Amino acid sequence: MIWTGDPDAADASAMSPAQDWRLASLLASMFNTNDLRSLVSVNNPDPNAWLVLLDGLTALTNTASGVFDAILVSSNSPQASIIASAIQAARNGQQSGFFRDTGDILSVPSLTTTSPFLNAALSNGITDAVYEEIPSQLLSLVRADSIGSAAPASGRIAIQFTGYDGHDYAIQASSDLVNWSSISTNSLTGGMLNITNPPSNADKQFYRSVLLN
Repeated sequence: MIWTGDPDAADASAMSPAQDWRLASLLASMFNTNDLRSLVSVNNPDPNAWLVLLDGLTALTNTASGVFDAILVSSNSPQASIIASAIQAARNGQQSGFFRDTGDILSVPSLTTTSPFLNAALSNGITDAVYEEIPSQLLSLVRADSIGSAAPASGRIAIQFTGYDGHDYAIQASSDLVNWSSISTNSLTGGMLNITNPPSNADKQFYRSVLLN
């Protein structure tokens, strides 16, 4: 109710944009001009990688009601550690065990509404722009992973991978998850890549996509 300014609890709950972060995935992919290969996977399991990404970003902190100061985030700060740990916990807590889109990290409260840089006791004056200060910078530094599926189809294997349009991906196969060989190179359109492959004589056949450019 404080956030929306609506004293009616039912109205305030209905106006809470709890799922709006999903729109960020679409917008981030449209406006992000950084080289995909330079971006960090949104599912990177290394907390130190997230600390490096947070280092040097601008955060807003409030020392008085409605008064906000800009500070630089340090990778060795306790606040950065809280955020990095929260991202890992949120990723592990997903039903699939991973984030499907970049915007999914906005479901981490420590990045927004419970930012360790903000004093919740001085909540008056905290706006969406304040909550979004860190994630608005972070989204341009991460990319979604290419997610694949495989299924039998008329004696062949139908393989589908998600990815970024206009970029080339190599589809590779392996029987042991150690030795990989490329079976196709494709450029995505419509966010999807579809190929078929003859079944292997190996007991198990694994597939992965590798971003080329």
